[in-house]
Amino acid sequence: IRRQRQMCIRDRLLPALLSMGMTFIVLGVLMLAASFVFGIKNNILLFAGLFFIVAGTAGYVYSLKQKP
Repeated sequence: IRRQRQMCIRDRLLPALLSMGMTFIVLGVLMLAASFVFGIKNNILLFAGLFFIVAGTAGYVYSLKQKP
């Protein structure tokens, strides 16, 4: 029963994360824009923005491939 519950949680969580692809892209762009506008010289913020853009793009493309 425990294994079934874990699979059920994973099966519900994965589509929810993949459908948030466009949200991740927007969040990444906002992080990059904020670092430029406010003059923040922090590589962690830039890498986080890049990560969100790449992850969001991958999730968005994957969600498009899954739709019939």
